[in-house]
Amino acid sequence: QWVRAGLWPGVPVPGFPLMVPPHEADSALIEQLVKRVGGLPYDRDLLIRRGLDPDVEDPDRPRRQPAGGGTLGIYQGTGPGQGVYHGGAAGTGSGDGGESRSTTRYLAELDGPYLVTYAAQHPVEGMAALEQYLSVYSTYNYPEYRYSSLWLLLGYVLQYPDNTGSGWVQQAVTKIISAALGGPSVEFEDGLPVAVAALRSRCGDAFARHRLKKQAHRFMEVAVELKPEHRTTDLDLTDFGTLSTRAARGLANDRASGENDVWAFHKRLMLASAQALGWLLGEQDLAGQVLQDALGLADSGFAGFQAPACLALAEAIRVCQPANQAGIEEALEWAQRAAHNIQDPSFCARMTARVNAMRHYWWPTFPVRGRYQRLPDAAWLPEFAGLHRVCHDYPGRRDDALTLPDWAMNASTFGALAQLYQRTIDDLLRLNGGERPLDDGDEVAIPDPGFVPHLAARLAAEILVVADSGVEPVQPLPWLRALAPYAVRSPTALDAVLTRLVLAQGKWEPPADDQLADALDAVLARRPPVVVTGPESELTIRPRLPA
Repeated sequence: QWVRAGLWPGVPVPGFPLMVPPHEADSALIEQLVKRVGGLPYDRDLLIRRGLDPDVEDPDRPRRQPAGGGTLGIYQGTGPGQGVYHGGAAGTGSGDGGESRSTTRYLAELDGPYLVTYAAQHPVEGMAALEQYLSVYSTYNYPEYRYSSLWLLLGYVLQYPDNTGSGWVQQAVTKIISAALGGPSVEFEDGLPVAVAALRSRCGDAFARHRLKKQAHRFMEVAVELKPEHRTTDLDLTDFGTLSTRAARGLANDRASGENDVWAFHKRLMLASAQALGWLLGEQDLAGQVLQDALGLADSGFAGFQAPACLALAEAIRVCQPANQAGIEEALEWAQRAAHNIQDPSFCARMTARVNAMRHYWWPTFPVRGRYQRLPDAAWLPEFAGLHRVCHDYPGRRDDALTLPDWAMNASTFGALAQLYQRTIDDLLRLNGGERPLDDGDEVAIPDPGFVPHLAARLAAEILVVADSGVEPVQPLPWLRALAPYAVRSPTALDAVLTRLVLAQGKWEPPADDQLADALDAVLARRPPVVVTGPESELTIRPRLPA
């Protein structure tokens, strides 16, 4: 409506009612809402006087307790809010409405009406407040929640209750979209440097092997230190040898902020170390210890990052200890539990469907040649899609987790599944052979293009195992190289594929000198620098691109 009114003469400017009484949306309240979402101390009494709940539960925040306790943190403004809370809210935003409202809420849903009503009275100050509010999300590493929050804010901004505010709306929309597209995500890209160090060791560099072994022992120590009851000393970054400054600094920040492997970064470092030492360099005992300690970190941090990391852990165990079915199964169980405990209903369903598909189609073994040859047709094949089970009850969900809404739990038609998974019904029907009635327990393939990169990483792991054992004839190096384009949409998955490619090169076509390792290090050195932030508030606009 705004666009049409701006482009065509005679089209009326849209008019929307005020969302809250103007006197309630004053500068004093807006200041406290911005502080709250940014994790700064705020005036709880003021929020109480205005009828807002100051003690909303924050289910997105990792627990600051030893793994296994299962309690949710209470958000009281003492740490970054991350934009998610537990509670009921009327809301008038662009999210799902009426009966389909979830018990998981976003702070944007509470705050949006006040931000926009304030801006209608004070456009300049309102834009400044919106920019501060968006700065939280423009630096927020959890894309799923960033997108959901900004989508709600977009809905409120478009209902700007002043028909002279076209310019304000256009500027606000641009800023919201910029925050969505320009915001970061946590990707793991530090497996490849570990593999390059292992390649040097394979060429006879005794010092490289020593550093890798020392690093592995330090990883195991930090795995213990990341648990709050064992955190005693500052982390010495010089202990990490081959790690990039970014990787080592990330570990230090986790410990300093009181978290336990928030983004699964440490687990993935341990997996890279174990594969390099155990699979390529023959240090099976040490690799086994590293993997066992990585399992000890399986229940920690953000569930949406722990689930894929635990799937990767199962792959690393398969590579290093092919016969360790118990360890693989334990990692897969942790992946499923983590997927079940994601708070956003659609994100929870999507990750659960990925774990379901992995366990159904990709474990314990599968025909490597057949899957590799079918990759070009992945978009149309059920084994490369998510797997939904109708009326799945999420048995791994903790008792104190937020209740998933009925519309998510009881989706039993293709239309309901399209809403739950945010996919088109045409794609669902095409992948499942057309419309049909669905009964409890029926399996439905879910289109999921973002899943394919992680399947490429899984296939890369199995190529190492099968080529090593000789059970199935494969061409490991050409096949691993060919997997890279399928993984490129996910930097984390691409790192896993390239890591395994370098390790395979070291085993089957080892270079005679360090020339290849030098070339790879030169490429890694050209990566853009990453600004690693500390545990301070996220209410800061940080640069993400070089000038």
